[in-house]
Amino acid sequence: MGAAASQAADAVAPIVPETGEHCVASGVSLFPAYSLDASLQQRGAEVLIEIGREGFRIVRAKTLEPLAAFPFAEVHSWSHGPTRFSFKYYDDRVRTVVDYSFRLNCVGELLAAINRVINEIMSEREGHMVSGSEFAALHEALAGQAPDARLAFIIATAKDKFFTAAQGRQLMASLDSNFDKMDVACALHQRLVDQTQFSVLLGQLESTADVDNVWHRISASKKPQFQALRKSMSKVVDAASA
Repeated sequence: MGAAASQAADAVAPIVPETGEHCVASGVSLFPAYSLDASLQQRGAEVLIEIGREGFRIVRAKTLEPLAAFPFAEVHSWSHGPTRFSFKYYDDRVRTVVDYSFRLNCVGELLAAINRVINEIMSEREGHMVSGSEFAALHEALAGQAPDARLAFIIATAKDKFFTAAQGRQLMASLDSNFDKMDVACALHQRLVDQTQFSVLLGQLESTADVDNVWHRISASKKPQFQALRKSMSKVVDAASA
């Protein structure tokens, strides 16, 4: 990385635009960053990370042209350091989880923006969440099921209820078959209050290949939905007409 590029990366600061300015809708936050991903660098290393209700969006810093969109439902996990933010994303084109990393000076503010969005989503789901006592009764009923009937029991129960990732992990642990665990992971993906903790369920699987298989099945089942979401997230933000 050259000196000029390094200085550009070090000079970033958070931006929280006013409603309708440099954003598609209110509540969207933009954070200047320097992409460390080779594929994004080819299209422009200086970018803005946009945090919105649907997920992450990477836009070109000067023109606000969208470079990539990452719906929360397909984000595996994220991590951070003092001046670094990274996330793992299931890329259906290569059928595996890939990493994206960025250098920025406003990691704390970016994480706060993510947490605000996640908390809003969680609060909407909490009204349908299984309580501790309800889950204890459900878990007891599950234990009374024959081993080969537990998968169907869990999937039927999950159709109209939301669980925490910790509860989902307990449900998966009640199954002997790794194939059944994969089926439950797929079924619970959209039924978690704390969906960003979906990796907790994936940790119950036996191998990376199993994890990739689950992500591929989720992506395939939701492909029309995700394609429409990515398309809406890929619209160019026109500051002049906003």
